Amino acid sequence: MKNRIGIALCMLCFISCNLFEDGITKWYKVSEETKLWLADSSGFCFRMADQNGITREYLNEQNTHDFSEGESFFGGVKYRISQRENYYQSFSSTFNDVFSFSLSPGYDDGYWGERISLSINSLSFTYDFLLDRLVTVETNFNYLSHKITSSGVENDSLIHSTIDFYDEIEFNGTTYPHVFHFILSDFQQNWTEYTVTEVYYVRKLGLLEYRFKNGLSFTRQ
Repeated sequence: MKNRIGIALCMLCFISCNLFEDGITKWYKVSEETKLWLADSSGFCFRMADQNGITREYLNEQNTHDFSEGESFFGGVKYRISQRENYYQSFSSTFNDVFSFSLSPGYDDGYWGERISLSINSLSFTYDFLLDRLVTVETNFNYLSHKITSSGVENDSLIHSTIDFYDEIEFNGTTYPHVFHFILSDFQQNWTEYTVTEVYYVRKLGLLEYRFKNGLSFTRQ
């Protein structure tokens, strides 16, 4: 009888704890509109070619969707749990290039919004849809990041690199809808011949073109 009571109490405690945690959990999810920027990567590979016809084949290595948990405590008591949705895709090429793309949700405090992050070789950047600006830029181990507070963005002129969104753009006779174009302008004194300075990316398709400082460019085939 005591064993049954003990088991019942344990089950009640387990259920109560789960109900309590459900009640204090806030879910932050990526919108359907923003998810359209992910590439369709099922069984996925694609080719890029430079001006000389040399090709690089990219293979999808990772395609994940998960939630990262955060906890807030006051006086030793947990009073809030956050679950943030994340999407991450990564690819590598036959020439050891590494390309990745990720999505993260905004917060309901209005400080910042949903974000896309792209990385290719030594270049990476993050764009915030709510703030409508680049919020981080990194290349060759040099890094810039906007500080964002309830008052807005501090040091508005910190990042000089740009990102522009187009309803459509034409490449090699093909018209691509919903494209963004990134241009690196920061850390020019640290650029090398193979620093990636421009990136074109197409919604649902993925990487369209990237260009190096030396003028070499690779375009989707």
